[in-house]
Amino acid sequence: MSPASAQLGRLRKAWAAADLKTRCVWLSELLAAPNPRQATQLPLIVDRLIGTRESVRKFIDECCDKDQHSYEQADALLVSYNKWAVARGDDRLNWTSFGCALRQLGFHRRKSSVNFWHGLRLRPVRGASRESSGTHKPAHLPGNGKVSGRVTV
Repeated sequence: MSPASAQLGRLRKAWAAADLKTRCVWLSELLAAPNPRQATQLPLIVDRLIGTRESVRKFIDECCDKDQHSYEQADALLVSYNKWAVARGDDRLNWTSFGCALRQLGFHRRKSSVNFWHGLRLRPVRGASRESSGTHKPAHLPGNGKVSGRVTV
């Protein structure tokens, strides 16, 4: 199998596995390329997005606990991810890329007065204090209402 055929196969699998929002992000990034008619941009974009998902997966494995009854504030997760990524020499992510990666990994966003990601909790960082983000359970969120705090440095 030629390298081009193998890459096309990877693209097809990634496209088939992606949800509608992720596909829209890929297409918008492709169309935002300097020359949208260059089909060679799509493999680079897909490879970058797959790499983003894997980077977020590593962050979750190293810095988060998966707990179906917990919720973590979206801004706390993104700030923590970006600090972790910079320390590793990886690129920072914006809200859209980070959210797409979390959705691809099976997590769900919930909204109360702020956005939460269901099923994740940041692990305490040594030397960091955790401010309470609230002790109330958002009315529409199921479970025991565990809500993690924000990491401050």
